[in-house]
Amino acid sequence: MNKKDNKKSLKEYINDARIIDDKFMRLVFFECVPLIEFILRIIINNNNINIDKTYTQYSIPAFESNGVCLDIIAHDIEGKIYNIEIQRRKEGATMLRARYHQSALDRTVENPGKYGENLPNCIIIFITETDVIGLNKPIYILKNQPYHFRAPSQAKKLLDAKQKVIYFNCAYKNTSSKLGKLAHDFLCSDPDKMFFEELAEKTRYYKKTQAGEEKMGDVFEEYAKEYAKEYADEQKEELVIEHIVNMLKDSVPVEKISLYVKWPVEKINEIAKQLQISHTSA
Repeated sequence: MNKKDNKKSLKEYINDARIIDDKFMRLVFFECVPLIEFILRIIINNNNINIDKTYTQYSIPAFESNGVCLDIIAHDIEGKIYNIEIQRRKEGATMLRARYHQSALDRTVENPGKYGENLPNCIIIFITETDVIGLNKPIYILKNQPYHFRAPSQAKKLLDAKQKVIYFNCAYKNTSSKLGKLAHDFLCSDPDKMFFEELAEKTRYYKKTQAGEEKMGDVFEEYAKEYAKEYADEQKEELVIEHIVNMLKDSVPVEKISLYVKWPVEKINEIAKQLQISHTSA
């Protein structure tokens, strides 16, 4: 949601919410195995996927670093694990993040085997608001195949890391296919304009029934508080940057500016570089 919208009413936030928005996504897919199964079948193009259990906002602790919180985790009856991540910014949809998530999921396996042979197949799915790959395709599939040669059949099992990363591009505009229709629905705020009734029904419940609106209100009231704080922090940062720019123009040494505003010298040098302001040291 745009920073200019910081004065929106709670009702407007609810009306504008889309499935691609993190807070609303949590509500739509919370404890809803059939709906998660429905979108997975479309994205992976496999109507035989049968999901056994799902989790939203699934936290995995770490011993010596920050843990990880995954948007959606789903397990199918064959043992495969699906991690679905909603990403509105391309910076969060990297292969390194996929690697990090898979390593976290691997830690949850009770009996991985002596050499990891019991680790399950894992599919990381980034549902992105923009086309992060840039080839104007609805779907991009990347398999973990580190070798660049034709491996003999007997070696393929040794080289299979049981990992696949999928990018589902919601910016894809061709609605003649199921993928295009699903992309449209993820970005649509009006349930009456959605293609799939499965998604429209859940969206309609939260937006157009009293019980749903009450749940939405609780979630978005908390969001509004977080949003207001974030907006205030950004306004404060803009004011600090304005002071830095003025001091740079007055040839105040960067070390002194750093002491005044309590920002690192490197960051102030970067601002000066962007503004092409020559600066001096103390």
